[in-house]
Amino acid sequence: MLKKMKIRIMGVFLCAVMVFSGVTPSKAADYSARTSVPANTNSYYYSANNPFYTWNLWTWCTWYAYGRAYEILGSKPDLSTKAASRWFSDNKTKYDSGKGGYAYSTNYYSAKLGAIACYSGHVQVVEAVAANGAPSKISTGGHSGGGGAAFQQPKDKDWTKWRSFRYGQDYDKNTFKGYIYILNGNANPVATQSVKANFYDYAAKQSIGTTNAVLAKTITVENASIKNVSKVGIILYNSNGKQIASKEEKPVPAGNKINAWYDVNSELKCQLTPGAAYQYKFYAVVNGSTYYSTTWSFRTNAAVTVNFSAYAKKYSIGQTNAVLSRTITVQNASIKDVSRVGIALYNASWQYIGGKTEKPIPVGNQINAWYNVNSELGVRLNRRTKYYYRFQATLWGTTFYGDWMTFTTK
Repeated sequence: MLKKMKIRIMGVFLCAVMVFSGVTPSKAADYSARTSVPANTNSYYYSANNPFYTWNLWTWCTWYAYGRAYEILGSKPDLSTKAASRWFSDNKTKYDSGKGGYAYSTNYYSAKLGAIACYSGHVQVVEAVAANGAPSKISTGGHSGGGGAAFQQPKDKDWTKWRSFRYGQDYDKNTFKGYIYILNGNANPVATQSVKANFYDYAAKQSIGTTNAVLAKTITVENASIKNVSKVGIILYNSNGKQIASKEEKPVPAGNKINAWYDVNSELKCQLTPGAAYQYKFYAVVNGSTYYSTTWSFRTNAAVTVNFSAYAKKYSIGQTNAVLSRTITVQNASIKDVSRVGIALYNASWQYIGGKTEKPIPVGNQINAWYNVNSELGVRLNRRTKYYYRFQATLWGTTFYGDWMTFTTK
């Protein structure tokens, strides 16, 4: 369930994204195109290894191209750290003078795997080559136009910063300047990309109660399609690390993410203890392999209590009528969480003779509840007769009862 947004980049396209994962170079046949956004844990893109990240230029095309080159080579690339418009000329000058750089070409139809394709204000990476020598698929950061599958993904777990990524068609061959062959014309070495599953907080569904909890995470995958996730699940442990419940299910992706949440009571069939500590972890099955999150912990809220005390201001006993009242307060919960209050009235033989429930109106941190037996309960009392009654309050779906009280009419 990825939120989508459009990003317009004005002026020079300095696009970037950085990651370092310590993968081992592989053979040409193992070249793996990047078709998804690098995770924010990938230090080729998100660390001091990438100067554009250090300069707060993540999401720019230069940030991404630099990080992708680092990822392909497995070592620091000898590329320009200036604006995208300078990359090709800076590399050409360095290479021609024998001071470093990479082989290059200005022929649009001489693309090679892993090459940096340079334009008048943009850089991108060649991920596949067509029969005519032009790029058939590219990956790029920063620029979401020019066709292809453009989308944006959140940068980090707080989901407040955004980065753009596109895997698809070429940017704009009319502004093409040249290729930088970071592999010097060879498709070897190339860093293979391992699949990763990322688990982020999904606060919209997460909640911790007294005897229940709803545990939620947003799941994304790297170097695989979200549609390749066949199962997601959760494992719940007590404070000693002993498994007490679990559940697995087939996910329903929303865009490029999966929002998964589990109600511990109703779905995991587990009743939690008030004020107790628990641990849990999520997992996702991607292409047949299971990927686990880190282990998180939480503590349930302390036990909730509801107190019923005297409210003399509205209490009175007559011959055939009475006004019965109680002041209601709660502990370890908000008085606003009380959804209903009421009363039940019984005669001396403990036969129910009337009652009422209603939505309360809190006053500060308490509820003052009172009922006129004649007018509100519809009961006419007998003179000099004993009766029993008790008040009740419903909090978070649970009904709490006060002590039995008694009175005798005059």
